[in-house]
Amino acid sequence: MEDPFGPALFGRSKSSSEPKVSVEKVRRLFDNHPQLVVEDMRSDYTGILMRVKHTDAPSIREAHRDPGPDKGRFLWSIFFCLVGACVGMAWPPAGHDAELETPLTIEPLGLTHSDMHQGNIMFGRLYPEEAEHSRVSIMRLIDFGEAQVRRPDASDLLVDELFKNEYDIPLDLARYRPASGSRNQATDKNLMDIGCVMAQVLAGRELAFVGACRGFIWDPDIHPSLDPDLRLLIKRCLAVDPLNRPRFEELTT
Repeated sequence: MEDPFGPALFGRSKSSSEPKVSVEKVRRLFDNHPQLVVEDMRSDYTGILMRVKHTDAPSIREAHRDPGPDKGRFLWSIFFCLVGACVGMAWPPAGHDAELETPLTIEPLGLTHSDMHQGNIMFGRLYPEEAEHSRVSIMRLIDFGEAQVRRPDASDLLVDELFKNEYDIPLDLARYRPASGSRNQATDKNLMDIGCVMAQVLAGRELAFVGACRGFIWDPDIHPSLDPDLRLLIKRCLAVDPLNRPRFEELTT
């Protein structure tokens, strides 16, 4: 594979102890090499240190440009793969063997990804022998450099009643509140992030704040292949009041 840096990129200026190139300039060198994923990068007076992962998979942005003939199935697959990744954070399986992510009867952990966006979601290859990944590639949520652990016993954050009145109440989201299921601040946050990613994918936007994402999913013409049931789930994930969001137990049954 061709060296993305080219010859003699690094070094020190004769008049300064600073590295010749900035961290952001180095990061931009990877823009034309999607198979190289920068997972971590830092610099000090000695130079720049990077942790880079090689993958042959496209990002969700690239895959969405040509999802194939069944675009509706593709959107559902993205949603449920994100759900599976978050279930794995809440109830991590024992050992290193791959297992189907399943909510357990114990309380979920307080782990949030905290940097969930389209650039951190990568597709792998198809597995013809598996029903789940025979038509849509396996998906990976990468880059846990911003991950946080929130105390499971921490008090819930205050609900913004103004935003709730503008979003939850007109959509009557309280009527869909699940009667059972586990939740904490971390699962609440991860569900919100799932909703944001899905709204961004549907709207063709790379990044957007949660308020804009709520506006996207409200648009009746946001995407021609969006299933009404999936639209409702995304709306619920974006609920202002965490009690109006789904539970992972509901989404995996």
